[in-house]
Amino acid sequence: MEELLVKYVRNECSPEEEQWVIGWLQNPDNESRLRGLMRKQWSNPSVSGVESPDWQQMWMGIARQTKDLPMEPEPPLYRTVWRQIARIAIWIGCIIAFGLGIRFLREAQLPADVIYQSGADQSMRVELTDHSSVILNKNSTLTVSSDWSGPNRSIWLDGEAVVVVAEQPIGFRLLIHTADHVVTEAQKARIFVARKDKKVRVVVEQG
Repeated sequence: MEELLVKYVRNECSPEEEQWVIGWLQNPDNESRLRGLMRKQWSNPSVSGVESPDWQQMWMGIARQTKDLPMEPEPPLYRTVWRQIARIAIWIGCIIAFGLGIRFLREAQLPADVIYQSGADQSMRVELTDHSSVILNKNSTLTVSSDWSGPNRSIWLDGEAVVVVAEQPIGFRLLIHTADHVVTEAQKARIFVARKDKKVRVVVEQG
């Protein structure tokens, strides 16, 4: 590197070497190295008869040659802001995709929902995992979600039924779906649900 700097000050560099030296000099981290060479020369004078480069003179010459070089323009503020927004959007998209992927894999590993169907002339009693129970009237259907690990436990009713909701842990609840857009959320209660001809009737007997 020292030899290349000497060639640069003496205008003996090729165009490629000159561009490389200019780029090296524009790096602020390299200034300390040049100053170190200057201090080395001052503390260790050259042996008489041996030509030693004058680093102080070189530094002054280099400074004169590079001070008028055009600085790399800074990107506009709006471009910097949009780059930051784009990075944030990419990170958010990756997080959402990762979460959806985990949810998809988890749902794919769950067993199918359980369906109970009462007969035309008899009712049916179904005990749920959380100790709640559902008494189906005749010609009624109960669908129980296979995922009871989270705080929201879901069942779907078509027909008539009495749902006896057991006391739920704090933050947990039983979701009783009675139609596509009707959901009754309950903690501890006894609920009569009837769905017939797209009409839904819900009566809370106690709770």
